[in-house]
Amino acid sequence: MNSRLTIKRLEQSLENIRSITRVFEHTAARKMDVNRGEIDKLAKYIQEAQESYSTVKIASTLKSKNRELALSAPLRAPKKRKILILVSSESKYFGNLINSLVKLFSDEFKQGNADGVVIGEVGKKLLEKEGFKAPNVTYFDFDDDKPNWEVVSRVNAQLPDYLEVVIFYGQYKSILTQEIKREDIAKKVVVTSVPEAKKYDFEPKGNSALALLEKQIISSNFLQKLYETGLTKNAVAVKILEIGAIAERINAAMIGLAKFKLRLNKDNNNRKQTQLFSSRAVWARGGIFPVGGE
Repeated sequence: MNSRLTIKRLEQSLENIRSITRVFEHTAARKMDVNRGEIDKLAKYIQEAQESYSTVKIASTLKSKNRELALSAPLRAPKKRKILILVSSESKYFGNLINSLVKLFSDEFKQGNADGVVIGEVGKKLLEKEGFKAPNVTYFDFDDDKPNWEVVSRVNAQLPDYLEVVIFYGQYKSILTQEIKREDIAKKVVVTSVPEAKKYDFEPKGNSALALLEKQIISSNFLQKLYETGLTKNAVAVKILEIGAIAERINAAMIGLAKFKLRLNKDNNNRKQTQLFSSRAVWARGGIFPVGGE
């Protein structure tokens, strides 16, 4: 009786854990939908901003002697060469994604000539674990569930000062596939080819506007990469919860428990049959309570 009660309690505990897991899974899935929506909105804005930027810059360089150089040169006047940004997390609950991003960031940073920004405590701890020390790296905590937009603003404010703005982030492909990516988001504001000559009905004098657009495009790309990493991290969470380690362990425990119940029932049935056969043998010898006597 005690064994049956223990099994029932264990079954209930496992079912509770499974229910909690499903709640976390559904929460992660909802966050993925939010991230997708923000990524799409930013993508539309970035495309429109880049088209406006290219149009104005192409028109404003018509009379430039070295037009190719004028098209590729930034107008925001960057004072520094390169910054590397690692988007990690506040939680280790993202499989090997963050570890891979940290390694990619660390390998490039060791090449020198760059400042660094690390977003998320896990990134900081993993770098410290490998003995990474650099005075020109800034660390920021960044809650995965409740992002601190003051941190985003502080990082964003310094990006236009750099010629190269390289960000290491996670990119979502599917629930089963997430990739680590490296991208120079400052390249988004470079017009790389000289188009055919066209006539314009206005003579643009938009250097200040172009400089502002450059900053907006870089900032928007940075924000988009944060959302993309958020989408990727939640996809990893769904994978772990739905078809990964936790689900496998719960299922293994449930299967093991079912086998144990089956074995226990079989043992009980065998014991009952043994007792029954023993009783029959006693009756065959003259009954349990003999009548009369010698």
